Amino acid sequence: MTAEAGTRAKPWFHPDGGALAPEVKRLRCRYAVFAEPLSDNWSASPARNEDICPGLTLFHDADNSQFYWKQGDGPSLVMTTYRFTGTYLSIAASLSEEMIDALGPGRHVAVRISGTASRPMTVFVRLNIDVPGGREVLHEALVLDAGERWTLFDLDGARGALDLATAAWLDVIFSDPSMSEVSIDALDVDLIDV
Repeated sequence: MTAEAGTRAKPWFHPDGGALAPEVKRLRCRYAVFAEPLSDNWSASPARNEDICPGLTLFHDADNSQFYWKQGDGPSLVMTTYRFTGTYLSIAASLSEEMIDALGPGRHVAVRISGTASRPMTVFVRLNIDVPGGREVLHEALVLDAGERWTLFDLDGARGALDLATAAWLDVIFSDPSMSEVSIDALDVDLIDV
């Protein structure tokens, strides 16, 4: 995972319908599975917490399930599930240290997922921020089928001392993944000033 500072070439669109200015300052987390060939680029019946690449981990609680992940063309992350016996299947995306240090009021965490699913599937996007005395959790449900899906987490709504955050990550939780194939072309996590 790498952090990249700069301005976003394409504006984020606020859920209320307005576009954010394209010159908005941002930090972005990039994950290798979407940018370069991996040496270990597939896994059949993955472990309960298996690293896909630095900063990106697959989590599940399934026993005797039939599913696998692989790095697809483009590159992309492809997850194929035939039978899933667990209660959750998720991808955890760590935020960079630089991004964690910059969390605070007046900022937003923008998440964009681009890809396709063999059938419409609900994914729950959950932002977790560890702060002294607890954890801030912000979440949103999206339907992944084809194209881009995005959400914007307003950090002004957080109650904890975000400037003292010790860890932060994003969970992308797939609802009822049995008999499906999901291909994710991009998972962009940006910290932006609005």
